[in-house]
Amino acid sequence: MRKVRFQLGIQAKVAIIIFFTTVATGVAVFATVYLSAYQDMINNFIVRSNRVYGYASKAVPVESFSLLNNREDQATDIYRKAQAELNVFRFLANLRYLYTAKRDADGQLIYLIDGLNNNAADIRQVGDPVEPQIQEYLARCLAYGEPQYSDDILVTDWGEIFVSIWPVRDADNRVVGAICMEFDAERWYDAFQNIRNRSLLISTLIFLFFALSGCILFRRVSDSYFKKLAYTDALTGVGNRMAFELDIARLQPALPESSVCLVVFDLNCLKQVNDVYGHAVGDQYIKKVAELISMYFDGLGACYRIGGDEFAAVLINQSEQEINAGLAQLEIGLHNASAEGIPLSVAYGQAWFTMGEDDDLHSVFVRADSAMYSNKRQGKIQDKTKSCQ
Repeated sequence: MRKVRFQLGIQAKVAIIIFFTTVATGVAVFATVYLSAYQDMINNFIVRSNRVYGYASKAVPVESFSLLNNREDQATDIYRKAQAELNVFRFLANLRYLYTAKRDADGQLIYLIDGLNNNAADIRQVGDPVEPQIQEYLARCLAYGEPQYSDDILVTDWGEIFVSIWPVRDADNRVVGAICMEFDAERWYDAFQNIRNRSLLISTLIFLFFALSGCILFRRVSDSYFKKLAYTDALTGVGNRMAFELDIARLQPALPESSVCLVVFDLNCLKQVNDVYGHAVGDQYIKKVAELISMYFDGLGACYRIGGDEFAAVLINQSEQEINAGLAQLEIGLHNASAEGIPLSVAYGQAWFTMGEDDDLHSVFVRADSAMYSNKRQGKIQDKTKSCQ
């Protein structure tokens, strides 16, 4: 019975695999499209920052990075002129912030020229420390001398931004500071948050629908195939041991009202046939016997191969006369048939379910099996079995 549970679980396992594979594929497709669109947005910010840098680098004198160090330096012409031009570029490029920065003599990262209007509430003064969220990118830019971009939209205290920082070099090619840009990414951030939350939910539901539909379709299409595969003996085409166990379990509730007879068959001489002629001939021997048992008993009940050389027939509501007639016909058929010229020999035993004597059909099977071995030992079935007992 344990095997029955295992085989019946195969279909469920395949359906589960289909379900999760479909869902995983859907999530993967969504993630790929989402990340591709998100990366396109980041690339767009990078392209824009490249253009802004091309203009801003011409408006900021290199010497401003050495001359500007504290708030008093904001009164100089070099500061006022550069600050005015950065303000124009910031407005035209639709940037939230455009400014220059450097590392001072104490190693601190500080603001220099802020491109905001002078009366803006959040304008930074020369010498003010750069916010911690920006310091990582600014420090890398100054250290490596290469443009640095935020890998993602940054969520800061002053909103969602994309950061782009470009190095500024002096005549000796030394990095003296940086031009920093902060793009307002709030609209983009909100849009992608909505896409991620709502679209992922919708996509998941759609793929769940298709996954469930696929599982249902698979079960309908494969149900008969898997049942046949699980309950059929591959060599002979009759029911296998699993089918036998399942069928007698299903018959159990109907035993008081039904007449049930079990016939157990055992092939004689199979070991000798295999040893002398080979297993291919032995398989033909098994198939021929199965064919004859099915021929004479399929009309009376169901036939099964329950072991290597054992068969059984479950006969329901058949008279003893009908069953004995079937066995007599089987003996004649065996006598007249052969497998690759080898005579066929079978021992059999039968038993009926008897109320009060049998608890279930397994006890009937034990009695039929015992009767078969008794007949086999006594050589009652066919005289030609004696040569190989």
